[in-house]
Amino acid sequence: MVKIKEMPFAEKYAHALEYTKLLETFVPPLLRKHLGDKAVMELKSRWEKVVEPIPNNASDETKYEVTYRNWVRQ
Repeated sequence: MVKIKEMPFAEKYAHALEYTKLLETFVPPLLRKHLGDKAVMELKSRWEKVVEPIPNNASDETKYEVTYRNWVRQ
């Protein structure tokens, strides 16, 4: 059987953070263009309600899991 090497949690966290930032830079301008500033404000308000803070002393695994959950909820 082939053994598959798993990506380290620090790297997973970095990628999840990149995807979150990409979402945050792409979606609001698109929304603003098609629906206006009010829609962007509403979206950001909804995002703020569902974002879970990452504890300061969290392990790489916890940072990844929280960041991934936040990205999926957005």
